[in-house]
Amino acid sequence: MSASDQGSGGEPARAPQSVRVQATQGIPSMWYLGVAMVALGMFVLSMGGGLWGLDHHHLYHRLAVMAFDPLCHQAPDRSLMLSGTTMAVCSRCLGIYGAFSIGLLLFPGVVGGMRVYSFGVGVRLILLSLGIMVLDFIGNGVGLWTNTHLSRILTGVFFGCSLSWFMAGERNNQPKAK
Repeated sequence: MSASDQGSGGEPARAPQSVRVQATQGIPSMWYLGVAMVALGMFVLSMGGGLWGLDHHHLYHRLAVMAFDPLCHQAPDRSLMLSGTTMAVCSRCLGIYGAFSIGLLLFPGVVGGMRVYSFGVGVRLILLSLGIMVLDFIGNGVGLWTNTHLSRILTGVFFGCSLSWFMAGERNNQPKAK
């Protein structure tokens, strides 16, 4: 260890406190950005090969369908079509992935700029949106109404927005450097 690397008492020199706080504060932002990029990639992939003008036989589309198979029922009558190709997910899942990914990119400025986020409200929004999705599912299942692509997309969008609002709010609640 050189003399310039040592403090006055022979112990190693330490970085100023503010530098250490700033270095660790970037980790949540990078993690958040990583989640947003993965979510955006999942949204693009969820549209399947039709987004690129590919048919359902193309390898890209078949891989997209396989990727979402554990996550979505992918019923053709509940899935939208794009360029004549059924999307890789149902309309509700498309709403969830789309709203979640776009919300992750847009909400940090809204939540941070307006200071309208609280943990309790975030959790209540998630539970409310889940309740509305379950109600839409049950109402259709027992014959009270027939849900449509629009109702499934809208309930998915509400849930996706609730999740991204929660994540953006929690990201903005990270400790700030003084």
